[in-house]
Amino acid sequence: MRRRGVTACLGVAFATLCVLVPSAQAGDPARYASPDGEPTDACTQADPCDLRTAVEGAPTNGVIRLLPGDHDLGQTGLTVDAGKTVIADSQNSFASVSTRGAADPTLTVTGGATVRAIGVTSASLVETFPQPPDPLPPIPPNVTFGGPALAIETSDVVVDRVFARSISPDATCELETGLLRDSVCFNSTSPPPDPNPPPPSTQPEPGPALAMTAADDGAVAATIRNVTSFSREAAGGVFTAGTNATVDLDARNSIFNGQEAGGAASDIETSGAGEVNLDIDFSNYSTLEDAAASGTVPAPGSLDNQTAKPDFAAPLQGNFRQADGSPTIDAGSDSASDLGEFDLANNDRIQGDAIDIGAYEDTAAGPPPDGGAPTVIIRKAPRKKTAKRKATFRFRAADTNGPATFRCKLDKRDLAPCSSPKRYRNLGRGTHKFVVRAKGQDGKVGEPTRYRWKITRKR
Repeated sequence: MRRRGVTACLGVAFATLCVLVPSAQAGDPARYASPDGEPTDACTQADPCDLRTAVEGAPTNGVIRLLPGDHDLGQTGLTVDAGKTVIADSQNSFASVSTRGAADPTLTVTGGATVRAIGVTSASLVETFPQPPDPLPPIPPNVTFGGPALAIETSDVVVDRVFARSISPDATCELETGLLRDSVCFNSTSPPPDPNPPPPSTQPEPGPALAMTAADDGAVAATIRNVTSFSREAAGGVFTAGTNATVDLDARNSIFNGQEAGGAASDIETSGAGEVNLDIDFSNYSTLEDAAASGTVPAPGSLDNQTAKPDFAAPLQGNFRQADGSPTIDAGSDSASDLGEFDLANNDRIQGDAIDIGAYEDTAAGPPPDGGAPTVIIRKAPRKKTAKRKATFRFRAADTNGPATFRCKLDKRDLAPCSSPKRYRNLGRGTHKFVVRAKGQDGKVGEPTRYRWKITRKR
């Protein structure tokens, strides 16, 4: 039996959030941080220090485990770099990192670092609730706007299973590059009460959930997988390229959702004198304001994207689990690269017929039953009649618990190990037959799935 660690339930952003926490091993060299720790403490499990001391004093590729509670960084954010890993170390409570009124990001992740299974907040209420409150509690006067909750700066960074929340005119999640997956970016922007409010012209504008910005002559490129980006008062995603600059995003299985009184906010907005290229597929967004000077952005509903709004449990309260009947259930691509093994709540990915869109996997259907041999579902294939002499097949295994392996063949060739996608080139004219079969981790082999098509002469 594979050892996966323990499940931690996190009360973050007014939602209960369960995440995978790897079990600490005997002789664990990790440094430990506690909300009550001091810089003079030893940073051990028995004598944990504060988070800033634990991270800044960790060696290259070191591990920092966060004990339960809110790790308040005050008004100065923290940089995680040098291949370090920051992860929760909780069995039945939650760990979060927060700033209050800091202009810089709460966490800046760079230099090959990894951040996993925690909450990250900026200028927000960091409290624990057994259930998401309804309505959202008012923001007290002593809470001010802050900067981003999360910033990813280098391509070798991985951030997964993180709930990022901000009350900020800036984006909750700012991406220059790197990989963000199985996470939520939630900007719950709402101006705090002020007995002497500034003139409307000086009040900060509401912020988006996720943003990428390339300065003049610059370039940024990032990847997101199964990310839910939701702003209560602005766009779900904003992408800006300056003069001679380029913004590139590779997004799969993600949700961009912008909210504003009167419905004025778009789900996705692009702008600038440069080039914005959004490679978005198997994702959810219904409105697009494309004002960038150049680039490629798929229209809502094009490719395998969907426009029907996702049905969340309680989005304004920060609960982005899918409600029954949400169009995002079983609508993602499980053949995309860089997919996570678990969702934000530590559920196995693919609970039904296919992976879901967004940070959470719907568990109503449950995993497939034990005992059956796997079958193969071909998700993409060439047209039945085509003049193209190349073919790409995308497929997945169904009716199996755990991963499966595949064997494929074309025409009269022998079955050989393969994976999705399977590509063929320089094919001859005439009829061809593709065959694929799956083998489950229990050794059971399913019946082959076949596909025939014909390559014709060009007209």
